[in-house]
Amino acid sequence: MSELRLSFPANVIAGKGKINARDVAMLKADLFPEGVMDAEGAVLLFALHASCRETCPEWADFFVNALTRFIIDECHPKGTLDETNAFWLERMLAADGVIASPLELRLLNEVIARADHVPDSLKVFALSQIRHALHDGHGAYAQSRSGPLRGIGADDMDYARRIIEAGTEEGDRQPSAALHRVLLAIDAVTQPGLNEPGWVRLLFTVRPRAPAPRRRAPRIAA
Repeated sequence: MSELRLSFPANVIAGKGKINARDVAMLKADLFPEGVMDAEGAVLLFALHASCRETCPEWADFFVNALTRFIIDECHPKGTLDETNAFWLERMLAADGVIASPLELRLLNEVIARADHVPDSLKVFALSQIRHALHDGHGAYAQSRSGPLRGIGADDMDYARRIIEAGTEEGDRQPSAALHRVLLAIDAVTQPGLNEPGWVRLLFTVRPRAPAPRRRAPRIAA
């Protein structure tokens, strides 16, 4: 994103390092009259967010809504997420696996909530934010949680359930090895006595079932 050349008014906004409501109105009018329509526009918003330490509620809403609409409604396949789009979003949000910005965490959650289908890879990325928060206190999720320092709280349980259940119909939920592994990784950095009672049940819910033994076909007597 450092090589992106910003045009007016984005270059002026990035130069001053802050965004106010007037700036947001200018961006909408001059650069995004129809919203974000391509990847270049999306990258521009991420670049502005990284450049500006001081923002406003109007920017937060525009950033999340415009990017969510682009990812879900404009990118192929529309209405859902595939592995390619999920990987792109993960790369934009965190180079090292940890989402540092509360606004970018909000964007991730909004995209996951809106998509008709969410790849396990993106769910694993979202759930990993719990592990980073519990293990070393890093990331935006650590700033937002209110649970015990090394235990799974009620807010963590709600977050995990929302991510696991996102993009699936009630009758179509299947245990997932990838989700089970990330939950086990989270569990490994907790103190069991501090976890919510439902945590163990959640671990069991996503545990992959062992394949049924193959039945040998009966032989016909000679």
